[in-house]
Amino acid sequence: MAAQSQTDLFDAYFRKADLDGDGQISGAEAVAFFQGSILPNQVLAQVISLFFFIFFLHIDNLPFFFSGS
Repeated sequence: MAAQSQTDLFDAYFRKADLDGDGQISGAEAVAFFQGSILPNQVLAQVISLFFFIFFLHIDNLPFFFSGS
């Protein structure tokens, strides 16, 4: 039951961030969503940096980066 409520919460956040309702969150939509939080801009910048690290590096390279090699 807890997993379902977490899925419902994620879906609600996704719908809130997907301003144009196209099923995708653009960069502008993501910025608008996170700027609506109470996080300081410095923390938001760290979140965005982590996003770029995770989603724009080739997934096969991630074990290398996390291993410290």
